[in-house]
Amino acid sequence: MGSVDGMLSTSIGIFGGEHIDAGDHKGTFTCMGVYSHLSSNCDPGYFFLLDIMVCVRLDHGVQINFSGLNCHSGLGAVCLRGTPKCYDYRIIVVGYLVRDLIEGTNVLPFAALPGSQPHQRELRFSPKWTPNA
Repeated sequence: MGSVDGMLSTSIGIFGGEHIDAGDHKGTFTCMGVYSHLSSNCDPGYFFLLDIMVCVRLDHGVQINFSGLNCHSGLGAVCLRGTPKCYDYRIIVVGYLVRDLIEGTNVLPFAALPGSQPHQRELRFSPKWTPNA
């Protein structure tokens, strides 16, 4: 069960590793979008829905809707030969409604920022936050 002090990592689990997002609301879905520009020597990575044994190649423009309450995982983009070019990137945008957000008892986890561990830096908003207040 989440709280106002809840962290993004407890809300969505371990990035990439096999996990279930136990804080998700059972009546909603997670939507994941892939935006990338990768050289031909790079593999875009994969997303796995482990309960139903589905593997999705994460090419640019792929959108996936799934329940975070089922086991899922992912692999990052890698260069198969050589090094990444300065213009190679892959961005994964994840939109989801956690149980505590739907019920109005938690902060809004908005984004994970760069850090030594994914859960160490996050951008979040309180339900009381308004942009012009």
